[in-house]
Amino acid sequence: MEKGNSNAELFETAVQAEKTAMNLYLTLVQKFLHLPEVTAFWQGMLQDEITHARELESIRGSLNSEVLNAPADPSLLEKAHKACDCAILDKLESVADLDDAYELANEFEHSEVNTVFAALITDFTGLDDKARFASNELQVHLAKLMDFPSKFGVAVERKKMLVRTPVSQVPA
Repeated sequence: MEKGNSNAELFETAVQAEKTAMNLYLTLVQKFLHLPEVTAFWQGMLQDEITHARELESIRGSLNSEVLNAPADPSLLEKAHKACDCAILDKLESVADLDDAYELANEFEHSEVNTVFAALITDFTGLDDKARFASNELQVHLAKLMDFPSKFGVAVERKKMLVRTPVSQVPA
């Protein structure tokens, strides 16, 4: 079997998508260092992505070679590759204010990345405590983003919170 069609490749790609998310949030942390409450929010989102990547790596590590070498669900593999698309990181350069940052984070979180994460947890762990924890973690993560406007105001107010800091990314 081609490596690119296996469950092992699916997990590798999903972890890479989480690393893309880490870069997104790390960059947003750097852009808003002058606003401590905003920085703390993006740091929390970054920590969640680190947890997601570790969870996927843990699940992958628990699987035997037969499962890892088995063919991956083609639809899920395609979604994982889409989630890895670094085009979202290219859009970071155009982020000028907190509203731009929020919209970009929202776009990413509503892409394929969380669909893949949830599917891998469900498909490869069953309904044990680990799966429930990961599922709950994802719900809490998305709820943070949905609560963003209540913490940082409506779009007009967020537009007034401009970026200031030059940005560098960590290698993926």
